Amino acid sequence: MMDFVPPDFFLWRERMYLLYVDDSGLATDKNCKHCVLAGLAIRDTKTFYVQQDIERILAKHPDCKNLELHGTRMRSGKGEWRSIPKETREGLLKEILGYIAAHYPNYFILFGAVLDKTCQIDVAHDEELFTQITSRFDMFLKRRFAKKQVPERGLPFLTSQLQSKNSSNGPKHSKSRGIIGATLL
Repeated sequence: MMDFVPPDFFLWRERMYLLYVDDSGLATDKNCKHCVLAGLAIRDTKTFYVQQDIERILAKHPDCKNLELHGTRMRSGKGEWRSIPKETREGLLKEILGYIAAHYPNYFILFGAVLDKTCQIDVAHDEELFTQITSRFDMFLKRRFAKKQVPERGLPFLTSQLQSKNSSNGPKHSKSRGIIGATLL
């Protein structure tokens, strides 16, 4: 009996990219001039290997092993990161960001959108940012299909904070000004 089947064992199935989406500079925060939404896409067959690599990085920092890797909290030392020394937090954050940079674009594809909060648009700022990220993710998948003729699917995952802000109907496309967006390929 096999105890472990590697994720790429079933090569016959359709390929899937998972898109993790998170925000910074909340639309409701009056002190922020900009809203930022970022997405990190990873092929589903790579998640096991990334998890193993991240666990190896965390093994060097035993005090951080069971903490959520949230950049803002790590940098500021808030919440569960309060008891972790600043040098440890910053070192761990740099190591994880270095890992992402070293494996881009083989493991990760990065997406980003920034919105100046002073611009007037017809929809909520966070909804517009989500539309920008997901449309760029869709364009990425379409370009991959056009280039390789291999159908690939995409599935976005939102942080619980973003899920509660967006309606169940999903974002609507809109005309916008003040958006800066990019797919880093």
